[in-house]
Amino acid sequence: MSKFKYLAYDAGGRRRSAVVAASSADQVKEMLWSDGLHIVQIQPDFSFPHPDELLPTFIKVKPSEIILFTRQLATFVKVGVPILDGLGVLRDQASSAIMRRALTQIIKDLGTGASLSGALAGFPKIFGRLYVDMISSAEVSGNLDETLRQLANYMSRDESALRKVRNAMIYPAIVLTLAFAVVGVLIGFVLPAFARLFADFRATMPLPTRILLTVGTFTGRHLVAIFVLLGLLVVWGTLYANTARGKRTRDVLLLRVPALGTIVRYAIIERYLRTLATLARSGVAITQMLDTANQSLGNWVFTDRLGAVRDQMLSGEGFA
Repeated sequence: MSKFKYLAYDAGGRRRSAVVAASSADQVKEMLWSDGLHIVQIQPDFSFPHPDELLPTFIKVKPSEIILFTRQLATFVKVGVPILDGLGVLRDQASSAIMRRALTQIIKDLGTGASLSGALAGFPKIFGRLYVDMISSAEVSGNLDETLRQLANYMSRDESALRKVRNAMIYPAIVLTLAFAVVGVLIGFVLPAFARLFADFRATMPLPTRILLTVGTFTGRHLVAIFVLLGLLVVWGTLYANTARGKRTRDVLLLRVPALGTIVRYAIIERYLRTLATLARSGVAITQMLDTANQSLGNWVFTDRLGAVRDQMLSGEGFA
């Protein structure tokens, strides 16, 4: 689909100008006519794409912004503010352009008769499956404000747990980085100098020392090629980690790393149980609750094993 910029006036004489996505200019005309607008100009939009459109993987809405949005929306719903008016206020207050564009489209979808959960489902990178499922359940039960409050509390605890895991990994990461840096300097620069020194003295050295000096000499002579090779390995590893097989391999190895694997395992279990508790309080059906909780784990090993738990429950076995 292409983007078109239009200029039009409504029945009250107010000027309207925006950029919309459509397959053709004729489709834009039909959209504007259906809204009762008087069209002045329609032309293709050649503006440079926003960075989040070019790099959607690296530019995301911060969890803190989604939590704040959820708490504020819960307050609006509780005091009786119409949902469209509340979303309009939150859109104007949003700090990121991605959130503003998402809320603009959500307001449009609600205006055409879509449900809130259906409108939110159109932005899975902002509002995940857990978020949508709980909103869908709240639309049936009628306790939207309470569900939004529970969602905000859940995401806040989830962000806090993730922050603790990251903080626990900072020190080992720094130590490993410094260790690799020191070993790299020793092998690439110090050992070649010692190799020349021992060669001048024509000293006979033990086998381990000769092997180490040989490695240092080889590294010093081919340092640039080694750096290039390491860079290619990093790029290949990153691309492979983004594939389905790569993610599975990464998740399996992550759980087998000493000490770190234990931290990750307990973090996943804690998140799974907290997700189940939040969904159960919201009245989500047990099968949908298990599906949503499994998809929120972020680790293939747990998702695969707990998928078997769901199947066994559907066949009549107890949850325990």
